[in-house]
Amino acid sequence: MSTATTDLDAVLLAVDSAHILLPAAALVEVLPYAPTLALENAPPWLVGTLLWGAATAPLVSLDALFAGVNPRTIQHRRIVLLQAPTAHPRLHYFGFLTVAPPQSLSIARHDLAYDNHGGDLPLGALCRVRWVEGERSALIPDLDALERMLLKILRH
Repeated sequence: MSTATTDLDAVLLAVDSAHILLPAAALVEVLPYAPTLALENAPPWLVGTLLWGAATAPLVSLDALFAGVNPRTIQHRRIVLLQAPTAHPRLHYFGFLTVAPPQSLSIARHDLAYDNHGGDLPLGALCRVRWVEGERSALIPDLDALERMLLKILRH
C-alpha cells in the first residue's frame, strides 16, 4: 500500500490557546507579520486585511476566534496564508496569526482519532483530534464555515 493512502500530509500551527492541524495542501505561504488594513465593524477575531501581491487576504486571530482572547502582541507573529476552500471570486486566500512557523507532519491515518476529552468545541472548530505520536492533540478548524463567515463580513 502506498503512503499516499495511509498518511496525511499536514501542518501543525501553534497559537496561544491551541494547536491547529490543517491539510498541507491548504498552505500557500508563511510570512512575517505585516500591518493590516482595518475593517469597519469587524468582529475581534478578524484582525484586518493583508495586502499580498495583487490580492487582499483577511487575517484571522484563532486565539480570538477559539478562546475569545486577543493575542498579547501581534508584531512578533507569523502569518500563515491559506488557499480558501472554494473558488469564490471575492475570497481566494485568508491568513491565520501564529506564534511560530508551521510544523510539517505526516500522520498515519490509523494513528488519528477524534478527541472528545476537551469539552465543547469553540466557534470555528470542526473537531478535536489526537494522534499517537507523542500523544499530541489539535483542533481542526472548519475552513468552509470560516470562509462563509468571512464572506458575510466582507459583503458589508
